Amino acid sequence: MSEKLSESEFTQLLYFLRHRRGQNRQTQNHKLLRQNVAEMLERFYSTEVQLSGEGRERLANPAGPEDADLGVILHVQSEDDTIDSFWDPRSATMRLLKDKGVEGSFCFGFDWHWRAQGRFTGKPGCPTSTWSKELRSLHDQFSMDLLEYLPLPFVVTASSCTRERLRKSLGASARALDIVLDHPVAIRRFDLDFRHDGLRRIILHVHHPISGFYASPTNKPAMALQLDAGINFILWLLGRTHSTTTFRDQYSLSGCPRFQFKGFASLRDMWRYIQKEREEGKKLRLEDYSPNFLNWASRYLGRVPADVLASGESLASVAASSIRENMSASHQKRLLSNKHPAIAALTMRAKNVTPENLNDAESPTKTPVVRNRAEWRISPFAH
Repeated sequence: MSEKLSESEFTQLLYFLRHRRGQNRQTQNHKLLRQNVAEMLERFYSTEVQLSGEGRERLANPAGPEDADLGVILHVQSEDDTIDSFWDPRSATMRLLKDKGVEGSFCFGFDWHWRAQGRFTGKPGCPTSTWSKELRSLHDQFSMDLLEYLPLPFVVTASSCTRERLRKSLGASARALDIVLDHPVAIRRFDLDFRHDGLRRIILHVHHPISGFYASPTNKPAMALQLDAGINFILWLLGRTHSTTTFRDQYSLSGCPRFQFKGFASLRDMWRYIQKEREEGKKLRLEDYSPNFLNWASRYLGRVPADVLASGESLASVAASSIRENMSASHQKRLLSNKHPAIAALTMRAKNVTPENLNDAESPTKTPVVRNRAEWRISPFAH
């Protein structure tokens, strides 16, 4: 529910908007800030491992400049694979935010609940509901403490669970403002964290970037509007360039993002590299490939890319040949029949099968083998 601002609060808001940006780098010792955050994390990690009885390798890492003007707080990493830093480029969530204009070079990000869970299924509810009360309280308190310590004049949360818990940490002077764009799912929710000495922070609450893919067709446009308009506003205040319609464009695609897995972009890059080799008449060198593609090729092939190139082979062509061996015509036909023609076209090319000659293609008798299922699963949904 929105609350009206007093004349004094409105004056403080105007002052904040005019003068707050960039103040952190002028008033904070970044080196000391980073050191103190590292010490806070170390104490939390040690306590959490003892209380949960689980390994430290599944605890997430924050990332970005601690003296940033903008903070992004998500909920919990949902990933079966290795847990990386917050701005993990393998994550579809991170790719969406980067396409929007939000990235770790100027933004500090962390997950409110730090222990990663299994892959996201699109089902509602907090995956930490099975945790003990003590463990949830530990995570909640540490996230509150970290947010209280960091300057972060602007914060974006993208989870209802995070929003509810963060709001519990706000004092009585905080004010909630709702801007209705398209009720009820397109409400831009703001919290203005007023303190005795002025406005400390502006917090924007939006839907999770991935959630729109699981929404009903009637709600998708409104959810995209809320995300685009809200983040556009914050980035405009910060003077950051951004795409104005990222979520509208992405949510307009049919179906959930099941094909926004790690291998999709790599497949697209693979064909681009093969085409480049054909045009230039020579094999690409190691430095000609992107780090993301090298990482994917290494996992998919189970070989070191440098070793493949040292043997005189083309890394992209070897990957394509491996895909040809592991794809069956029946699998291709299933992909062709779904609502994702771009992916279908990519896999058709893997075996030189087109929609026109698909029915004439010879089907292998063996069940296709998918190497490293982690690369093909429906799990782009870290965070």
